[in-house]
Amino acid sequence: MNEVIVTQELFKRYGEVVALDGLNVKFYRGINGFLGPNGSGKSTTLKITMGLIRPDRGSVRVFDFDPITQGIEVRKILGYFPERDVLNVDIEADKLVIHLGIVSGLSREEAVKRFNDVALLLDLGEEVHRPLISLSHGMRQKIKLAIALIHDPEVLLLDEPTSGLDPIARERMLELIKMLWRELSVSIILSTHILRDVEAVCDRFVVINEGRKVYEGTLPLAGDSKYNELVVRILGTNSELKKFIDMLEKMGHKYILGRMRDEVRIPVTKSKKKLIRDLIKASVETGVVIRYIGDYKGELEELFEKVVS
Repeated sequence: MNEVIVTQELFKRYGEVVALDGLNVKFYRGINGFLGPNGSGKSTTLKITMGLIRPDRGSVRVFDFDPITQGIEVRKILGYFPERDVLNVDIEADKLVIHLGIVSGLSREEAVKRFNDVALLLDLGEEVHRPLISLSHGMRQKIKLAIALIHDPEVLLLDEPTSGLDPIARERMLELIKMLWRELSVSIILSTHILRDVEAVCDRFVVINEGRKVYEGTLPLAGDSKYNELVVRILGTNSELKKFIDMLEKMGHKYILGRMRDEVRIPVTKSKKKLIRDLIKASVETGVVIRYIGDYKGELEELFEKVVS
């Protein structure tokens, strides 16, 4: 895995408040989750990485560049999606994106071409020709993403991109994030407090709390036998589901109800092959359809609560 951003002993104080307290994290090519409670230092880290503010101590490297001394080079590599809506709401969205493309160093012709490419990529539609003040929150979030992409960056820093979105708009934003890495190889740092967004799109993640790293890696926790379970998603009537569960109990299998009505988790106490055979037998005899069987990788919520408590 190639490192794209590395921080070393980052320290930042705002008056009496310590925002970062010796932060050491690494982000790699791919989609990285950047998790932490509100006020944990995520936004401060991204702003320092962009060269927008200076750390009191420590350093950041974006590939081989220093944001403080080589800010222009860094901002060619990075695209930034700020948490707060800082757009000029009186200007038409397309004009604003093109203007900021020119500000980033593109010629007007290049900026217009890049805008057309990005508008098609993000499916901006005719709304993009309207003033920002008239656009929905979801559309304005997509415009912020267009601004972050206009200069064709290698890495995107996304600060709470799904904040305030309705469920449909949120899913669309997450699909865009996955598509940017899958089809364009744009690496992403997704800074958020929404754990399910990280579960949905990220390859690995970092958790920080009170300005310090408290976890870095992937699920499940290495060597944690707690997660030696299968997740089974099933389809059937309430009566069929009850018969299915009752039959598993008679076969000697304990179960844990999942978050959804049609999901159960079953500990693997002996042979996984035997457990799967029993699941299939119970399915055939009760009329329940098994839609999915897979290893349980652990709930991100459990890990998050564990490392930030």
